[in-house]
Amino acid sequence: MPDSPIVRLLQICPNDEAPFGALCGVYQKAAESLGLATRTVFLAPPRADRGDATYLDCDDLSETRFVAQRLAAVAGDVSACLVICHRYRAYRIYLDSKLRAAKTVAVAHEFGFFKRWRRRLRRRIVGRGVLFAGVSQAVADELTAAVGHAIVLSNALDLDAVGFLERDAARATLNVPVDSWCCGYVGRLHYWKQPQLALQGFRQARERIADGRLTFLGDGEMRSALEQQAAGLPVSFTGFVAGAARYVKAFDVVLMTSTAREAFGMVALEAMAAGVPVIAPRHPGPVSVLGDTGYYYDDPKDIGECLVAVARGGAVLQERRAAGVLRAQQSFSITALAARLDSLRYADD
Repeated sequence: MPDSPIVRLLQICPNDEAPFGALCGVYQKAAESLGLATRTVFLAPPRADRGDATYLDCDDLSETRFVAQRLAAVAGDVSACLVICHRYRAYRIYLDSKLRAAKTVAVAHEFGFFKRWRRRLRRRIVGRGVLFAGVSQAVADELTAAVGHAIVLSNALDLDAVGFLERDAARATLNVPVDSWCCGYVGRLHYWKQPQLALQGFRQARERIADGRLTFLGDGEMRSALEQQAAGLPVSFTGFVAGAARYVKAFDVVLMTSTAREAFGMVALEAMAAGVPVIAPRHPGPVSVLGDTGYYYDDPKDIGECLVAVARGGAVLQERRAAGVLRAQQSFSITALAARLDSLRYADD
């Protein structure tokens, strides 16, 4: 057990850009449900401007000494704190601040946390006493190979705050025809998200799905090329939509096409929690979220067959929908995260 009782949570995050602004809010609610006084510090200037957080307004986070001094000045005494450092930059600046808490956890939200040898060397010199966590088992395994021991600390969703719109209302907002069967791609149109695979899979399946459509909910540098490739097909592009998770019920299925760099899959969690089936590559990140509720492909050439299988899903599809909602409630809710935080503050790591 820690030398002093942990009665507060201090979480540090580089910025409040999606999904981290919302995710820090979930951590705050989970900690406060345990009676922990909570403070959230974002190092960079606000983008979403969470009124319940502290912003250091540091434009250049590479100036680690300056940012660390700012952090030390606002954090105060952390001897009774559980400190959560989201991502490597927050962990590095926390170390440079010379703050030392009752317990410190550095959370890797992506692969490669200790890929650089300088990071591994620095941890051996000044980073001892920190517990490392990955948002999925695969990330935790990678950390364990670098540091000897790591735990899983999965992301969570504030199920009450998402505010999912019902199907017809969501479709009206996104201009999706009410009577169509619609596959949704949700996220950035970025090369490592591989959105072109969604278009290719839909092209393969469309003749076998009555009134089938594909909607890209998101924006990015690949949009123009995708629009050209989709010419003549029932494919639409919404561009960036704030709070995209609210509209996920507009879709009959959500299709993920990311590379193996996808460490967790917040889009998968949001769709699963809304009762929308998800098709995803059989990579550790999405699998850690979806479990047995997902539809998986091993080869992108099979995406079209997965789309047809969901469109003709019947009773099996309804069972997976219900199982997904239950899985989200049991494993990825504020209550589930609170239980993990509670075990952390009492565990003798």
